[in-house]
Amino acid sequence: MRAFCLVDRLRYQGRVHRCLAAACAHFDASGAPVDRVTCADALNAPYCQGILSSGGVPKSCLEGPGKGGAGDRCGRDADCRSLACDKKNECGKCVGYAVEGAACEAAADCKFGLLCAGGRCEQPSAPGSKCDLSGSVLCSAGTFCVSGSCKPNGAAGEACDPFDQCDLSRGLTCENATCTPLKVAELGASCSSETNARCAGGTFCGDAKTCENAAAEGEPCSNSQKCQTTLTCVNGHCSYEVASTCN
Repeated sequence: MRAFCLVDRLRYQGRVHRCLAAACAHFDASGAPVDRVTCADALNAPYCQGILSSGGVPKSCLEGPGKGGAGDRCGRDADCRSLACDKKNECGKCVGYAVEGAACEAAADCKFGLLCAGGRCEQPSAPGSKCDLSGSVLCSAGTFCVSGSCKPNGAAGEACDPFDQCDLSRGLTCENATCTPLKVAELGASCSSETNARCAGGTFCGDAKTCENAAAEGEPCSNSQKCQTTLTCVNGHCSYEVASTCN
């Protein structure tokens, strides 16, 4: 995600809803509406797995699904009903999210809420369940494996270190060995590594390490990071992803 939508969703609900509303309106008008049921399932997946695995708001909330079924030709994710196009070259094939027990290589291959463990999509281990660091029994997002057991990520004020994680789903990070709320930098504020701050939704961390306004649809850009969430930089201007010629 180009904007820091995770913190926005937790602490700046209005901005995220506006972000999602703009995407929904665009795809409704284009005849490929966002699948609101799939979006809701992703947002409500166990322990925020659907959010954390994608680094922000799940793709299903930000793009309308295409018509392509598993195996159909595609040139972009939006060509596929699953919003997943496996591209080795310019064109690829639509893939479907793997269900529980199906083969996988990474969590992104699995249906929302499942993890890739031992090469299979499996239910994540709940807090307190057994786990192992070899990857055959994985903890859910919001927990981590320590001494063979899934331990919930640290709450605000609890001690932490690089191996004792804080609860990112609640906007916490480890600072000075204590789980501390992430700082959200507003427009014009510093976003350098020293501040430990993330830019608020609708802005991005620019070359000068300050939060800058992200470009809207039709505005000039030099790369996709500088465009608002759901937009990409095409021919020097922010726009929705162009139609594919592969199908």
